[in-house]
Amino acid sequence: MTQVNTNIAVVTVFIVCVSANAQQPHVDLGGKEASIPITLRNLRAVVPVTVNGKGPYDFYFDPGSQGLGVEQSLVETLALPPVAKAGVKSGGKGVTASAIVAVEKMELGDAVITGGQAIAFPRGTFGGAGQPVGMLSPTLFPGYLVTLDYPAKMLKLQAGKLPTPDFKEVFSYLDRGSLPALRIDAAGVAIETQIDTNSNGGLTLPRSYAKRVPLMAPPVEAGKVRSDRGEFTYADAKIKGIVKIGKFTIENPDVRFTDVVKRGNIGLDWLKDYSLTIDIRQRRFRLQSPSP
Repeated sequence: MTQVNTNIAVVTVFIVCVSANAQQPHVDLGGKEASIPITLRNLRAVVPVTVNGKGPYDFYFDPGSQGLGVEQSLVETLALPPVAKAGVKSGGKGVTASAIVAVEKMELGDAVITGGQAIAFPRGTFGGAGQPVGMLSPTLFPGYLVTLDYPAKMLKLQAGKLPTPDFKEVFSYLDRGSLPALRIDAAGVAIETQIDTNSNGGLTLPRSYAKRVPLMAPPVEAGKVRSDRGEFTYADAKIKGIVKIGKFTIENPDVRFTDVVKRGNIGLDWLKDYSLTIDIRQRRFRLQSPSP
């Protein structure tokens, strides 16, 4: 089984806490839809972005984050002017003093974003030299559908909204958290589960579910992982039965048990076969598979 990302507990890797609200930018798709190629780096989708006519620069696209973020190195390179004070928090770390900076224009394929404001993150937040220097999130696109199409390796933006949830393909967010979450059925056991595009695992559950979910054999201790909350052990097993995610089913899948997660977690090992569409204004999301 693929190992769980050691950062799995930090479900929103870049959480922004601001002392002043960043201005919502204007989005122009140049038509009804924009498609931008993505690559995967450090488990996250990366897109090329032109900023104020310079670049392109690599930016992460993170469905679990909020707003727009740029690293201090890019702030200095482009001389992005500060417009307000802010604080940033990454994972379980404390708040660091920072600033909101003005970004006049950003281009992602045919999409043009103007009048934006970004949180300035400390150097190295996104990985350091040779790594992406910014972060985009669905909250930049209220009123638009934002799709991470993993099989096609594309980020798609289009005007519109998702229909009323049918809980087969279209779901509403379970809570006010930043990550999409839904209830899955694991061989007859209902489990609240988040969709975590930053995790490289398949299905990960808190250890308490090892006694509740039918298994082919007892879990086997397999190692330890570190998170912002400390070090946790994990054990691997195989579910005896069918896991249902809306209309989608997986028979006898691998599962990992660890208390590094507080509820169920679906990672990239499963998501790579699907497209994930987010309607942030209505707090709805859709899962689709190209497979028949």
